[in-house]
Amino acid sequence: MAAAVTFQQASGNNSGGSSTTYSGVSFGTASSDRYIVVLATGRHTSTFTQTATIGGIFATEVATLLNSTASFHRISVFIAAVPTGTTGSVVLNFSNSIVRNMISVFSVTGIDGLTPFATASSTANPASGTITIPADGIAIAGTYNILGGAYTWSNLTERHDDVLSTINYWSAASDEFATLQTSRVITATAAGSPIQPVGIFASWSPSSGGPPASSILSYWIEQ
Repeated sequence: MAAAVTFQQASGNNSGGSSTTYSGVSFGTASSDRYIVVLATGRHTSTFTQTATIGGIFATEVATLLNSTASFHRISVFIAAVPTGTTGSVVLNFSNSIVRNMISVFSVTGIDGLTPFATASSTANPASGTITIPADGIAIAGTYNILGGAYTWSNLTERHDDVLSTINYWSAASDEFATLQTSRVITATAAGSPIQPVGIFASWSPSSGGPPASSILSYWIEQ
């Protein structure tokens, strides 16, 4: 079956701290094979790591990038199988108290599991990632910079482009692909002169059929 991806929402938190809870986040239509993908970006004055729960379910960090040129900017891809509910909470926890953070949220169905087929990352502007996307698969990408500007995407469709506290720009893009995309070059170009940009790119294969194993276990326990 072909995989599908839908952008749900983007949100930002300007108050910082060691934990952020985004409540009432849109998860889209419930489905036994639904995953929620969260691109999480944070800014700090020292190095940090982040973990996440999505809809109360521990999320797996499948890709991450830290740019520590001056301050510390991290972007991560989190994913969890969340088969039920149309809304829920996204909770981010940080190893050190951060300055601010932002999320981009996607719902995904029809993929073959948590693990991406391919990932790439970039600390340049334009942010550029070269990834292969299987036939009937999907790709999702996200970017962040400060003191630059809005993004222009190439080879992937922009889903949002937002700014927090006038200087923090983050954007995300996604697409579904009916045919194999070998070494597709995806770029996101920030306007102006961005400082410490980060970009991350991931693709997933289509499922061979059946719901995620975690969904089956959850259903069995509930019965």
